[in-house]
Amino acid sequence: MEVSESDLTERYSEMETEELVRLQLAGGLTDQASKTLKKVLDGRGVNSIEKEEIETEVKLEIENALELASLGARFVAQILDGILASFLIFIPVLVFGSSSDLGVGLGFFCFIVYLLFQDALPNGQSIGKRVMKIAVVNKTTRKPCKHTESIVRNSLLLFIGFIDLLTIGSKYKQRMGDMLANTIVIKSGGTVN
Repeated sequence: MEVSESDLTERYSEMETEELVRLQLAGGLTDQASKTLKKVLDGRGVNSIEKEEIETEVKLEIENALELASLGARFVAQILDGILASFLIFIPVLVFGSSSDLGVGLGFFCFIVYLLFQDALPNGQSIGKRVMKIAVVNKTTRKPCKHTESIVRNSLLLFIGFIDLLTIGSKYKQRMGDMLANTIVIKSGGTVN
C-alpha cells in the first residue's frame, strides 16, 4: 500500500523538526517520503546550519545511548567463533577422511566462509557474539552488520591477524577492519533495528 504525498505531508507536518531530522538521518525512506520530508523541512525554514546543529545533537544522543562492547567480551566471542570455525574444518575432514584432499579443502573453505560472513548473521551477531550478547552494527546507521561489511571487517583479521587487533584502542574500540567497514561492536541490547 503506497502512501500519497498529501498523507506524508500531513503526517510530517504534525511532527517536531527534531523528529523529522531524526527520521531523515535514520534513512531507509522511499524516494517519495524523502522528497516530502525535505519539502516539509524546507517549508519550516530550517536552513542547513540549523539542520546540521540538530543532526550533530541527534548523533551525539545516539552515540551516548549505545554502549560499546567490552574488549573482554569481544575476545571471548572471537575465541568461541574460532572454536566453531575449527569444527567446520574438523567435520568435513572426519566425514571425507583425513587423507582426502576433498575433506581438507572443504573444511578449509567452510572455515574461511564462516569467519568472513560471521557478523552478517541475524542482528549482526556471530554465534560467539550471540553468546556474549554483543553485536556488530554500522557506525553511522546503527543497523546490523551487512555481508559486505562483515567481509571487509573480517578479511583484515584473516590476513594480518594480530596487527589488526593492535588498533582496537580508538574512541569507538574499532580495529582496522571496523574502521574500513565503518562498524562498531556494541552490547546487543543497544542495536537499533
